[in-house]
Amino acid sequence: MTKKRKRDFEINQVKIFKSLLKIFQYKGRKPTLVELVNDTGLSIKTVDRHLNELKFDNYVKDLRTLTGNVKMALYENAILERVP
Repeated sequence: MTKKRKRDFEINQVKIFKSLLKIFQYKGRKPTLVELVNDTGLSIKTVDRHLNELKFDNYVKDLRTLTGNVKMALYENAILERVP
């Protein structure tokens, strides 16, 4: 994977995780593929590939037990570490 592709992959991963967290926080459930596509502006193929490769379902199960403040702290920490 080239540096540009890797950077794009990581940026898209952060967008999807951010969207997943936001939708989960506001709706209290796992977002649909269409909701993630609409919220991130990414293609359905890109979002689907990331979800299949990264197994975001594990994050969703863990997030159900966390409070809103803890979720946001985790998200902010992840963003600071992932995006150069």
